[in-house]
This record gives sequence, C-alpha cells and structure tokens, in this order.
Amino acid sequence: MANEDSIKNEELSEEELEAMFAAEVEKEKEKQQAVAEEEPSEEELEAMFAAEVAKEQQGAAASVPKAPPPPPPTRARAATQVKPVRLPSFDNLPGQSGSEPAKDINLDMILDIPVDVHVEVGHTRVKVQEILRLDVGSVVELNRVAGHPADIIVNGKLIGQGDVVVVNENFGIRVTKLVGLEERLNSV
Repeated sequence: MANEDSIKNEELSEEELEAMFAAEVEKEKEKQQAVAEEEPSEEELEAMFAAEVAKEQQGAAASVPKAPPPPPPTRARAATQVKPVRLPSFDNLPGQSGSEPAKDINLDMILDIPVDVHVEVGHTRVKVQEILRLDVGSVVELNRVAGHPADIIVNGKLIGQGDVVVVNENFGIRVTKLVGLEERLNSV
C-alpha cells in the first residue's frame, strides 16, 4: 500500500516503471510455477484413481453392484497396419453365363411369401376441412374417368391394370395389362 501511495504522490521515471513491471511479471511467473508444482503427475493421478476404485469396490460389496469405472486414459496407441483386401468375384455364378440373363432362377424359395395386393380405382387430394365435412352419403370425386381400368399394385409397385368385376358378391379385378415378368419379380 505504501508503494501505491508513493506512486500516486510522485512521478516515476520510465526506468522505475519498467523495474516495477518486471517485478510484477516475476511474481506472476512464481505463482504459476507454484501452481504447476502442486498439480499431481500422471503416475500420482493413476494411483489416486486406483485408490478410489478400491474404495468403491469395498463399499459396493455391501450395496448394489455398480457399473465398473471407465479405464484411465491412455496416451499412446499401437501402430495400425493397413493391408489391401481381395474380395471374391461374383461375375460367373452358377446358372449364369456371361451375357445371357438368368432364366433358370429357382422361384420355389419365394413362392410361399405373402405379398400385399391393392387395387386402386382412383385417388384425389383434398383439404382437411373437406374431410371434416364428409357425412354419410357424401361423394368424393376421384381422378379417374368412369370405365378406365384400375391399377393393380403389389407391395407398393404398379404391376398391371384391370377392370373391376363382382364375383360371388365380392369385388374382383379382371387383369387386362401386365408389366413384364422381370418387373413383377422386382416388385416382390
């Protein structure tokens, strides 16, 4: 404090100011070194960690088991070697020749798999307000013209078209157009 009072009452030369500044810098360095010396080394940290784990394990023997603590961090990693890998070639599979498509595919494996079949007579887009106004007897106009064939959709993919018919009091569809066999297989 006396030092501060003398600074206020007297004018200091540049040399005196620089000396005071250097002294303050030196004090700051000493503080930082003291803090650094107080920090434990990595070995001390690991020993402290091991002691804490041992305490927890002793306490855990009497209580509900806890998850194991994470391992202490490691600094060095082992060198990783990268080697090229050869992948097998699937160019010439059995039943396939170089340029011919595979026609002798065994479909027996997939014949019993169930698929979803939908027949779409038409569709439209309406606002929620119009849906809320619907009542028994309301008519929703679709985008198809009367007499136009309905779409046959298998697992979400269009595979053909047909005419809607009634069979024993149930609706049905008489197929009038189909996409190719390969496209139908892709939709399954």
